[in-house]
Amino acid sequence: MTNYLISRTTSAMIVVALVTALTFFIIRVLPGDLASARLGENATPQDVAALQEQMGLNEPVLVQYRDWINGLIRGDPGRSLTTDLSVVDQLTRRLPLTAELTVLAVALSVIIGIPLGVVSAVRRDGPTDHAVRVFAVLGQAIPSFWLGTLALTFSSIYFNWVPPVTYHSFFEDPLGNLEQVALPVLVAGYAQSAIIMRLTRSSMVEVLSHDYIRTARAKGLGSRVVVMRHALRNALVPIVTIIGAQAGALIGGMIIVETVFSLPGVGRLTFQAITEHDYTQLQFNVLVVSSFVVLLNLLVDLSYRYLDPRVDASG
Repeated sequence: MTNYLISRTTSAMIVVALVTALTFFIIRVLPGDLASARLGENATPQDVAALQEQMGLNEPVLVQYRDWINGLIRGDPGRSLTTDLSVVDQLTRRLPLTAELTVLAVALSVIIGIPLGVVSAVRRDGPTDHAVRVFAVLGQAIPSFWLGTLALTFSSIYFNWVPPVTYHSFFEDPLGNLEQVALPVLVAGYAQSAIIMRLTRSSMVEVLSHDYIRTARAKGLGSRVVVMRHALRNALVPIVTIIGAQAGALIGGMIIVETVFSLPGVGRLTFQAITEHDYTQLQFNVLVVSSFVVLLNLLVDLSYRYLDPRVDASG
């Protein structure tokens, strides 16, 4: 187990390093220039060059990368190029909202996806199965940005209600916070639950056809015991895998949801950093988000041996 943990941790660190390095170099070859955008169209080349030197953008890319890595080692990832605020402080203020949206969306997707997937498998090829499969296909086919826009339009026209514009944390105003995040969580959770539904159904259909399930039924065990205690547990390994992957995808994909619903989270901060060519903020955001995603996948790998003893976690 120790060797397995060391191997997976080392691989995770390599992945994070590669992702952040690629992000650092790729964003510097994108069209546009922060200094020119900040000074405007009437800026002279001398003014642009002076501002680039002030922000450290005139140095070779490898030198900039070396300085950034040295700053990370010292615990100083830098300051935003557009606001001159600490990138750590800006991300820290936005992180709780994104974490709340992600946790609630994942929880909602699990609450919806697993039970409906189990019911669909148990009642295979029946009306309930077909209804659940249509529900799942719609969730995968409808883009999140369109579903979010539709939800806002529908709620405002038919219920004369829109989420509050001013954000309040859960600890400041629990009801106001839940009122604001309800629609984004429903939109993100529905899309993710569709994937869990389909995977749960396919895993359960396969497990229910195994010999030990027929043996359990032959022993006189009730249908609920057979499904929940014997079938579902053995079908959970691929489901847990996709839940972990979806949690990581949600963290990285909150740009769309937070932008549509005007929520001041990490996704919206990242979108602003991209549009404003705020290299320092963007590369730090990618570092933190990729670290979370890799950590989630590591935890999923480690959970296998507890869900299914047949999984050999030694290598």
